[in-house]
Amino acid sequence: MKNKIILVLLTVAIAAAILCLTLCRKSEAELFGYKGADLKKTMSNGESFFIIAPGVTNYLPRRVLCVWEKYDFEPCETALVAAAGIVQPSATLDKIPAGYAKLSEEPWYTTWSKDSEAFGVKGKIGFVSHFDEDAGKWETGESYFTTHWKTSEEALAQLERFAELFSLEYGAKKIYRFDNCWAAEYRRLRVLGVVGQNALGLWSCMVSIQDKNLPGCGLAESVEVQQEMLDRHLYEKALKKYEKEVNEIFETNHAKVESRRKALSLTALEGEAEWSRRGEAAYSAEIGGALVPSGDFENIAAFRDARWNQIVGKVEKAFGVACPTGAVETTVFEGGLEERSFKVENELYDVRVSALFPPEKTEENEKRLPPEAFNGEWRIHAVEKLLDNVKLPERPQEKK
Repeated sequence: MKNKIILVLLTVAIAAAILCLTLCRKSEAELFGYKGADLKKTMSNGESFFIIAPGVTNYLPRRVLCVWEKYDFEPCETALVAAAGIVQPSATLDKIPAGYAKLSEEPWYTTWSKDSEAFGVKGKIGFVSHFDEDAGKWETGESYFTTHWKTSEEALAQLERFAELFSLEYGAKKIYRFDNCWAAEYRRLRVLGVVGQNALGLWSCMVSIQDKNLPGCGLAESVEVQQEMLDRHLYEKALKKYEKEVNEIFETNHAKVESRRKALSLTALEGEAEWSRRGEAAYSAEIGGALVPSGDFENIAAFRDARWNQIVGKVEKAFGVACPTGAVETTVFEGGLEERSFKVENELYDVRVSALFPPEKTEENEKRLPPEAFNGEWRIHAVEKLLDNVKLPERPQEKK
């Protein structure tokens, strides 16, 4: 019997030792419940930082401030937010909760504040927000609870009380201490405590709480950066409105052109060239083909003239324009390669016609020219005009 008891005790001891070794092999991030991408060295051990004063940078594992993976709120995190009495960080609000007043109104962010009591001490709660005028809702980001003291010693003592409270009663996984501030590690929440002096000469001890999974209205930025954000937002909004108006103008105009085209009995181009548009341009169509001499012509000059006349005829029938006398530009290159082109317009279209005719296939040309030089091509490109004196709106300009 005694041997059996000893054997059982040895088995339990070995199992405990194995469990201990298994746990010891786990990284700190794994023990804290992080997963996936957040276990990579760049996130779990790679350093990030937060700044509370110019020239002071506080480094800590990147996972403390941001995460890639999605996490549910742990009970301790839900309890912390409830105990602080703050607006849920990164929540979207239909309206500002009762009792809050504007603390500051900047180009992009509006900060709200009201008197409150939390964790057994009186102070103020508040949150940073941005109003989405399109949705008619308030986006929020950071929420905070702050207390005010006459001396830095009192504020620092409160900072330490908060650190101990969050660690012992609200499940902080770890406290990272720095000069006049600390970071409490939670899996879903980013929690910072900081002491600083405000404009009235009082010392503030503030706890800032943010959601690592939901960006909300974003991180706090300087007024200068906020102005850039606002300028960019207004530009993008104006650009979207401009693009919508331009699209509507060109769509309406295309319908008008097609209607007048039918009234003029204009024929379609070969291959039923499709009308399309890109970006902020009008509707256009392009068609073309190869120009390769055959044995039907006595010489290359006759081939060029015959094919050119065919191309000009297509343009006249399809767009109701005539090749202007003397307007054809002709360029002859070394070896006899010849280019002909002209531009013409009427009330409906701007048209450009071009043809590149191959040189005569002589023994000398075949020696000095590459094979592709004997494959010519033609192109007809037409762009619709804006009818009835319609003008495009002025394109918005981005502030530099």
